[in-house]
Amino acid sequence: MEEKRSCKVCVTGGAGYIGSSLVKKLLDRGYIVHATLRNLEDESKVGLLKSFNGADKRLKLFKADIYRPEEFELAIQGCEFVFHAATPLLHSEGFRDYVESKVAAEKELLKFGKEGLEVVALCCGLVGGNTYLPYIPTSPATFLSVLTQEESMYNTLKWLEELIGKVPIVHIEDVCEAHLFSMNASASVNGRFLCASSLVSIAEIGNYYRQNYLEFNLNQE
Repeated sequence: MEEKRSCKVCVTGGAGYIGSSLVKKLLDRGYIVHATLRNLEDESKVGLLKSFNGADKRLKLFKADIYRPEEFELAIQGCEFVFHAATPLLHSEGFRDYVESKVAAEKELLKFGKEGLEVVALCCGLVGGNTYLPYIPTSPATFLSVLTQEESMYNTLKWLEELIGKVPIVHIEDVCEAHLFSMNASASVNGRFLCASSLVSIAEIGNYYRQNYLEFNLNQE
């Protein structure tokens, strides 16, 4: 797989969990990156992205709100690839509405694959691992709900287990590498792909914490 490091790419939702990790990895590998944010006045998010190595020369930020799709046009112009990590959240009421909005967006995007564009949808499991954000994002926080007992997050885990039988999981590094692989594959890539490394039960997640982090005194129940 030969990387197209001289090309220009766009990452929507650049200050999110997956978006920020992807922006950093792309900059580390020499790409020119256009990243979109809802608010360019939010110094915590702007400052984070500008702190990445190479950002001073190869990162350009654009204001774009997913509820105003026309705002993305300027960011996408001149880019060979677009990583659409931004997600509509304002109308969502809980994890299930979030899933529905993701599925609806995916269906719309895949339609463009019939019009000559290469469109890849990566259906990610529950994403965990490190983050560059100054807070714990929702996805890793859902893993940690086994420890924190945060009710809404823990209910998400239970819902996933009840729906599928086990919880599909994937590391953030693997998610970013899957995005880059889709871009740099020597053959044409189109369609939907599952991006998950394992299927685990809530009990297995709890046992992992219990065995490796004794200081949390996780009870068996």
